[in-house]
Amino acid sequence: TIWAGSFFLAFDRVNISLAAPGIMHDIVLDGAQMGLVLSMYYWGYSLGNFAGGLVSSSLRLRGLTSLLIVVWATLTAATGLCTVLWQFCVVRVLFGLAEGATANLMHRLQNHWLLPDERGRGYGIFIGFVYLGIALGMPLVGALIKLWDWRVMFYLSALATLEIGRAHV
Repeated sequence: TIWAGSFFLAFDRVNISLAAPGIMHDIVLDGAQMGLVLSMYYWGYSLGNFAGGLVSSSLRLRGLTSLLIVVWATLTAATGLCTVLWQFCVVRVLFGLAEGATANLMHRLQNHWLLPDERGRGYGIFIGFVYLGIALGMPLVGALIKLWDWRVMFYLSALATLEIGRAHV
């Protein structure tokens, strides 16, 4: 399930890029404001990645990873609930924090589960699932937005991610 988690790590990260035109239209954001929303994720991710690296050697990895997957799925759904700029900024920075920390924890879990001579292959598969999350996620996200709207897409993305988090426990 760690590789499925890496799929959603990327899937939930990129879905906002396809939702951006609808968000800008519905919430009446200009390009600079949408850029701020998009960059907030990376501020959070940077901090979360650093924090996840610091704690990955001292905490119960599997439980914390599962919790963070649930947190990021909840924040994915919360993105669909946002109605003003500051809400998007808060949700996206928290989302980045959760995903950034999760990435390091997932790598540490792989190191526990795989023998040293298997880790390169395991990491390659992990990264492969990240790129599958982008490659398969983009057309799926586009179809969900076209069928319903950007808000529903975030809710459905969150449900799919929650299933992975539930299975990860």
